[in-house]
Order: sequence, then structure tokens, then C-alpha cells
Amino acid sequence: MAYGMIARFLLLSSSITCPAFAYAQTASPAESPAQAESDLGHLDDIVVTAQRREQTLQDVPVAVSVLGGLALRQQNVSSIEGLNTAVPNLVVTRSPFQPFVAIRGLGSGGGGRAFEQSVATYVDGIYAGRANQFLNPFFDVERVEVVRGPQSVLFGVNANAGAINIVNKRPGKEIEAYGAAGYEFANQGYNLEGAISMPLTSTLAVRVAGKVTRDGGYVRDTVTGRDQGRTDSEIGRIIASWRPNSDLRFDVSYERAHKKVDGTSFQLTSLGAATFPPAIEDGKFDFKKSTSDGPEFTRIITDNVTLNGSYDLGTVTLSSSTGYSAYDFDQAIAGANHPVSVGTALDDESFKQFYQEVRLVSSNAGFLNYIVGLNYFHQDSRIDQGVDIDFGGFGVPGLRAGVRNGLDQKSDGYSVFGQATFNFTNAFNVVLGGRYSAITKKADYIISPTAAGQPVTGYSFDVPSLFVLSGPTFGFFQWFNP
Repeated sequence: MAYGMIARFLLLSSSITCPAFAYAQTASPAESPAQAESDLGHLDDIVVTAQRREQTLQDVPVAVSVLGGLALRQQNVSSIEGLNTAVPNLVVTRSPFQPFVAIRGLGSGGGGRAFEQSVATYVDGIYAGRANQFLNPFFDVERVEVVRGPQSVLFGVNANAGAINIVNKRPGKEIEAYGAAGYEFANQGYNLEGAISMPLTSTLAVRVAGKVTRDGGYVRDTVTGRDQGRTDSEIGRIIASWRPNSDLRFDVSYERAHKKVDGTSFQLTSLGAATFPPAIEDGKFDFKKSTSDGPEFTRIITDNVTLNGSYDLGTVTLSSSTGYSAYDFDQAIAGANHPVSVGTALDDESFKQFYQEVRLVSSNAGFLNYIVGLNYFHQDSRIDQGVDIDFGGFGVPGLRAGVRNGLDQKSDGYSVFGQATFNFTNAFNVVLGGRYSAITKKADYIISPTAAGQPVTGYSFDVPSLFVLSGPTFGFFQWFNP
């Protein structure tokens, strides 16, 4: 007999940081690859916004790694996952369901799809807490900043482990263009990218950029003969900058991306007491072979709109960041290890976010430097997930059942924050900061099995879902990543 469970919850949180004391110092070579980047220059010349204001890297009293656009291309860092090899203490790990980010070993698990990461990510000043908001390929990037350690005062309550700040290139006063292409022979992958920037008038300029990528699959499915994990993505962006005078500037951008992954690199290896070892070659695990024969794919479409403005009032600058972010995500993962098939996990998710932040920032000169601000965000998330279970894998042919789960979640939050820096000498300063945040999450959640013989794939979900294969209800699923 089918049953259901519906729950509602309300969460209110607040946080304030204690005073912090810091010495202005040069970032250590082990933690700041920016020192060696020719496209960014020396420490005195590198301008970053790791503390939500423009500063030279030399003056930032926290551990920051900076990679410019040229360094990203030279090191072949084409996505946030590629930062693993370029930034110390940063790990981006992909699970069967979503990736998660960790700095210095601290981060969120990969199964919490309905919650934000513990490493706050900002793209052009807009908060992107869900993993699917920042997985687009890197292209036409000005720089990427990775800030280590708790950053809750300036980056919000979800920056317990650190923050990542991605800044895309903006149009300038001169005509500029570039193009790049690459081909990977082993897996038959390629990428094409380019951008053009030009002034339209003395105060208005536009930059258009795009990238097309194919990553050939690197895991061979010995059942179907296909390469699993092949990825195709297309992404485009247009940015317009308007500067009516030297004190006022507005930048508006629109970005759209489509990504499709055919197959997956994950394979079922155990189900309760039963184990299904991966492919073995010469007595060793063959990490480039898979025996999963079920239909598997991942598709995601994202849209991002941003509007950033700044007005220099002399001793202070008034800044505003407004953003809209949305994505649609679909995924199917087969619980199979040929000839055993135990079902398919399905995932359908839609997400929308509005974000607004206003900041008042003092100049960097003088005894006292400060930043005060407030922000507001609204998120609307719907998740449909389910599992189609085939009991033929348990020795009961012809018997099938399913489980469906649903989550409809709305989040609203606002924050008021401030930070002051007292510069007693050139080598010693004291930083005081605080933030108050109030976040409300309301959700309708349902979990319900289907009747035996009725697969979940035959259902049309009316309620979205939250389902994690590694969760307590279905913890018997384990996965092996070749």
C-alpha cells in the first residue's frame, strides 16, 4: 500500500563575527600562485576584490590565490573542477549527483542538493550557492580569486570554509578580439572559444564571447561498446558597459549555457551484501572500463543576468549588484553492473534566484577604511527524484517497484554587514567586522513508494522531490568512480 509523508519547516538563522586582528603581509608562495603570473604582474600591481573592494593583493590580509585569464588558459583550467591542480588546498569533487567544493578539507557533502555549498561562490558579484550555478566552463575570464578560511562577514553565512570569486572580462575603450582552439587526440575532444569587444559610442561598449566544447568519453562500456562520460557544451555571453562619466559605470550581462553528458563514469559496485566488482584486467581494477548497460545522461540549461553599477562619490563609492539566475537539470543514472540491473535513479530539478546587494565602500587611503552593505535574495527550487527498482537483480524476475520523492522549497534571506580596518602603521592594522543574517526556508516534502509492478518511470510527478541514494533510506547503494 502506498503511503506519503508531508512536512513543512521554517529556519531562521543569524550570525555575527568576533573582532579579528591581522597583519598586512605578503602572501606565501605556497598559497598564492598569483605571484608567478605574468599576465597579472607583481603583487603591488595585482588588483583583487577578495574583500569586496578593489585592493592590491599585497594589501589583502587573508590567504588568497589569484589566477588571471592567461594563466587559466596556459594551465588548461577550463572549469571550476580544473582549479584542483592550480590552487593549493582547494578540492572540487564530483559525486553521482552533484559536485561539492572544499577548502582546507572543509566543505559540504555532494548529496545536499537542496542546500547551499559551504564554500560561497560569486560570479560577477552575484552569489551562486548551488553547484549547478557555477559549473559552466571558464571562458573569457578576467580572473578567479580563491579566499581561504571563514569569510562570513563579507561573503555571507555560507562561506564557512572560504569563498571563490569569478570575474568575467568587461568591454574596454579599444577594439579587442581573440580566438582559441584545441583538439585532444586520445579522447577525440575539442574546444573552440573567442570574444570580440568594441566601443559603440564614447560612453557605451559591448563584448560578445562564446565557447563550444566536446570532451570525449574516457570510460569504455564493455557491454555497449560506447565511451561513457562524453560531454558537449555550448555557452555564450554578451556584456554591455555604459560610462556616462568617469565616476559612474554600469555593466549588464546575459549568459546562456547548455551542457549534455552522455553516460557517466560511475558504476554500481555493491547492493547490500551483494558485491559487483568493476572490470578487472590482469588481476587489477581497470579504471577505464565499465559494465553498466542502462540509459544514463545529464543535461543542464542555465541562464544568468547581472547588472552591476558603481558611483564614485569621492571619499566613498556606492556599488550595487543585481542578478537573476536559473537552471533546469535532468539526470538518469543506472544502478547496473552487467548482467545485473537493479533499476534507474531519475532526477529533474528547476531553480530560480533573485539577488540584490548594495555596498558603501570607503577609499583605501587614511587611518580608517570601511565597507557597509546589505543584501536580499529569493530562491525557488523544485526537485523531482525517484528510483525504478527491478527485483530481477535480486533473483525475482518480473517484479518491479519504485520510490518517488518531492521537494518544493522557497528561500528568502537578507543580511546587514560591515567591516572596518584601522591602519595604525604600514605593517599593522586591526580589522573589526560583523554580519547579521536572517534566512527563511519553507518547503513541502513528500516521499512515497509506488505499488509493486508500477515503475517510477511511468509516473508524472506533481510534487518535486529530494532523494539521495547515499541517504539513510536507500543507503545500500554504493558507487565506484573509474
